[in-house]
Amino acid sequence: MKPYLSPRSFSLLTVLLALLTIGCSPAIYTNVSNSYPTASHGTTVAVFRSEPTTPPAEILGTVIVKDTGFSRFNYKTAVATAAEKIVHIGGNGLHIEYFRKSGFLPSGLLEGQMLRFADSLYKDLLADSLCSACTVPESRLAKSSTEKPMPKHSFYANAAYAFILSKFMVPAGATGDASRGFEFNAGYNYTPKKTWGYGGRYARFASSIDLHEGHRTYKDRITLQYLAPEATIRVVGARWAFHAALGLGYASYSEKIGDVKATIEGVGVHLALAVEYRISKSLGIALDCYEIISLFDDERISAGNEVAGIKRMGFAGGLRVHF
Repeated sequence: MKPYLSPRSFSLLTVLLALLTIGCSPAIYTNVSNSYPTASHGTTVAVFRSEPTTPPAEILGTVIVKDTGFSRFNYKTAVATAAEKIVHIGGNGLHIEYFRKSGFLPSGLLEGQMLRFADSLYKDLLADSLCSACTVPESRLAKSSTEKPMPKHSFYANAAYAFILSKFMVPAGATGDASRGFEFNAGYNYTPKKTWGYGGRYARFASSIDLHEGHRTYKDRITLQYLAPEATIRVVGARWAFHAALGLGYASYSEKIGDVKATIEGVGVHLALAVEYRISKSLGIALDCYEIISLFDDERISAGNEVAGIKRMGFAGGLRVHF
């Protein structure tokens, strides 16, 4: 068979990578009308929840905190996130006008006003327990202590349903579909920084067709293998993690009929995206989407100066182990 590369390449995953990049939006939005140097009272914010008679205070602006799925969203962490901004602009009070807890999907929301009380009134409010208090940590303001840090080393393995997007020239009378099959993926990633890292990936795709000669039928087994280093990006939250990888490496294409086997070698490039649900600090369940392009310059499948290529896409599910 002769494989030919489709003129479209990486179209879907390029769009998904862009969506991943712009999807990491901040969880806090503010409209600041006035600000002061960080208040001398420290980092404790007086919090009023839906009180119709909030004591008189200067309104420094409004704040909205949204659950994006990248952090564990609840009332405590939402207030802490808002309090961080209030401390930064010199405020000492928060009036919560609306709060909605998050469900399975990221739908949590906090809306409120950022306030600045006079020092004497502020001290009286805290002393008389007329409100709740939120103390923002000095070292990492509003950093939720419930977030689980991700280890630097990761191993992943998954099984995929994959299909070849390139066209094949198959012998006349052949039956079956060589463009669809199952693929095994495995890899290792090391992430020394918070977001960027590197590693390696192995993938093996297998399919087959039936060749007919007279009353005899032969099984033509097709195998595509790929081995490459990869550069990685990951965004980690308390429950979810998103991964992207890009690599360039070794590719091979082989066919086997009975005991006769032929293999050609070339280069390949891949782009992969994954979303992971973190079961624990060390284990996650992931769904992957990827594309691999393999290029071969071999006279057995190439015509003249043309380069034959095979592009395949896969959707996979598997495990990620972190250590």
